[in-house]
Amino acid sequence: MKKRNKVSEIIKNIVFVTIMALSFCEFAQEDKANAATADMIIYEEKEISQYRESGEEYIAPRKEGYIFGGWYKEQNENVPLSDKVTSGKAYAKFVPEDVLTVLCQNSQGTDSDTDMTNVRLVTSTDSDLYQKMGFDIEIYGAKTTKYNYETSTVYKSIKIANGKDIISVSASRDFSKESKYFVTVKMINIPNAGFNTAYLVRPYWITLDGTKVYGLDRYARVRNGYDGSFSIPVRINAPEKQVAVSLLDIGYDNSKLEFQGYDRGTVFDEYTGREDNGNIKILGNVKTMDKNVPADGMLVSLNFKVKNYDIIEETYSFDLNKADFCNLNESRINVGNIVLKSVKK
Repeated sequence: MKKRNKVSEIIKNIVFVTIMALSFCEFAQEDKANAATADMIIYEEKEISQYRESGEEYIAPRKEGYIFGGWYKEQNENVPLSDKVTSGKAYAKFVPEDVLTVLCQNSQGTDSDTDMTNVRLVTSTDSDLYQKMGFDIEIYGAKTTKYNYETSTVYKSIKIANGKDIISVSASRDFSKESKYFVTVKMINIPNAGFNTAYLVRPYWITLDGTKVYGLDRYARVRNGYDGSFSIPVRINAPEKQVAVSLLDIGYDNSKLEFQGYDRGTVFDEYTGREDNGNIKILGNVKTMDKNVPADGMLVSLNFKVKNYDIIEETYSFDLNKADFCNLNESRINVGNIVLKSVKK
């Protein structure tokens, strides 16, 4: 176990380019009108023995709409729990999931004619009480390439270039009101031929008790920043359920948007999909059919492009027409919450 040092705070300005922002609807399968949004840190008392794996490391507890932020002896961050404690009750800290999401920002002036560009990845944290923070990155070119970036440094201030102006980015505004610091890394020297290449980013932090916790995955492409294209992640929040097959039917306004395919999610092994006049049908299943898959994570990431780039609307609506799930016995199960959630650009 590494020494439990908290990440260090640096007050520093990082200058990079801003990109057009689009906002989208959020839709809960069971009750759209009453769907709660996690917007504040909470603490819940739990028996920790069930979150120990072979007595060696903690397994992060889960809560819909939140990311686990560490074990504490009280309902505050004053006394973190030792990694040597294997039983008894303690308080699990839960942070709104929007804190540990990802922004992807191109170098200023990037467009379809640019020979080469850089992409900066940014996430946030609610405090400096973590051992490390980082990103796991997969780039899907001719072959899948994997990278990892991990750091103990966080930034309190970031600025972006917006034309000739330099404006500040607000962690509490652009991520969550609980966000206080930024973590960032740059992917450099991306050639024009790779601007349409998809990449997956998984932000994470390591809590003071040593638990590695992932935030919300993000698919993106370089071209998302300049040609009116964007990706919508479709996520499921039901970690206690087991599924083998899923069928999604999602509607959108094809007079305003052009569907440009999808990227596979992290829940299933295989995906097939088709589009039919404003309706997208996606089928997901486990590859070998000899296991059940927890119903928790990104089901699929849908790719769209605005048809009239000169007229960008603030909000585009999507309809979840159907969401069916079955287990290995081909019995239909109710998984709870399906979310089409906005991505920040």
